Amino acid sequence: MGTDQSLYDMDAFNKVMYQSDMVENNRTYMPTYGKEIDAIETEECEKYITGLQDIDTTINNLQTRATEVIEKNKQ
Repeated sequence: MGTDQSLYDMDAFNKVMYQSDMVENNRTYMPTYGKEIDAIETEECEKYITGLQDIDTTINNLQTRATEVIEKNKQ
C-alpha cells in the first residue's frame, strides 16, 4: 500500500487483516483426476493457439473430454 491512506478503505483493510475472529479457509479440494483435466486443457489450447482448430471446436473438445474424465471417475 502507498502512504496516502485516503486512497484506501482503511477500516475495511484493518478488519480483514487484524480482526481476531477471522477464520482462514484455505482448504481447496482438488480431485485425483485434476492433472488429467490440466493435460486436456493444455492439449486443446495448444491446438487453438497453433491454429489447428478454432475456438468453438476447442471449447467443445474441452467440455466433452473433461466431462468424460469426470464421469469416469464418479464410479
